[in-house]
Amino acid sequence: MLINVCTLSDNNYAQHLGVMLASILVNANDSDLFKFHVLDGGITEENKVRINKLKALKDFEIEYYIVNNDDLKDCPATYLPIASYYNFLPQKYLTDVERIVFLDSDMIVMDSLAEIYSIDMGDKVIAGCEDPISEENKVRLGIPQEYFYFNTGTMVMDLKAWREQDILSQLLQYVVDYPEKIKFMDQDILNDVLYAKSLRLPLRWNSICYPFGHTYKDKAEYQEALTHPGIIHYAMKDKPWLLDSQVFRKEEYWKVYRQTPWYNARDLTAWFITSCTKITLKHIRQFIKFRFIIKPVENWIKTRKGR
Repeated sequence: MLINVCTLSDNNYAQHLGVMLASILVNANDSDLFKFHVLDGGITEENKVRINKLKALKDFEIEYYIVNNDDLKDCPATYLPIASYYNFLPQKYLTDVERIVFLDSDMIVMDSLAEIYSIDMGDKVIAGCEDPISEENKVRLGIPQEYFYFNTGTMVMDLKAWREQDILSQLLQYVVDYPEKIKFMDQDILNDVLYAKSLRLPLRWNSICYPFGHTYKDKAEYQEALTHPGIIHYAMKDKPWLLDSQVFRKEEYWKVYRQTPWYNARDLTAWFITSCTKITLKHIRQFIKFRFIIKPVENWIKTRKGR
């Protein structure tokens, strides 16, 4: 089976994109064939050569699409870059593809994608897994209770239906009509426009360890997703490649990383130096905040109380 996988990255995330693609290849069925479609936000030729070397793991086709950001000029880039909206665009760029699995770059695929690629979508145009705070987001956006709010890390898209219904225009029009409703950027827009046209995937295909009080109704399915994930999604700020990372299942990232062309002394040394610098700067900022802001305020409060 030929599986079309679409993803996005700029050069800052090229290594993590490579690790994610490698995880697809090493955990694929023998019969799985792949074409990767990369919405390219500026990946260097050096990193594209490295990605091509992943064919040593399993052969694949790959195509890069240079995105015109003018298509997204009205989309608000708040806590993430404008490239986060590239998942609106497969309809436009993948003109000869009818179905894709769309994956974020900060993921490790643990099982064959054939299961979700071949899923019967009926009259739905998109399939995804419930977000950890689905119920909260439904209330905020006014999505009816019988539907669900999906996380955009893993999506199956029926691009034939997207083109027929011109979903891209609907998404971009939403940005113009309801800018005040947008909190979680692309994810809010996709959900509020497509909630009635979305199909729920099992949680194991977007396994997110969420430590802050999730709203999953099926607690057993959530635990099963953590124990036997089909795809691990490092969706929180703590990423496995950070030197001080405590993220759940971070070792799965490094297992795959060691099978990629990024695993070499030069890159590991650069990663270590950069990570140590970031940690040092973080601690310096924390010290300055404590020494020159928090502590003086505490002393002032104590002085006031003593009067």
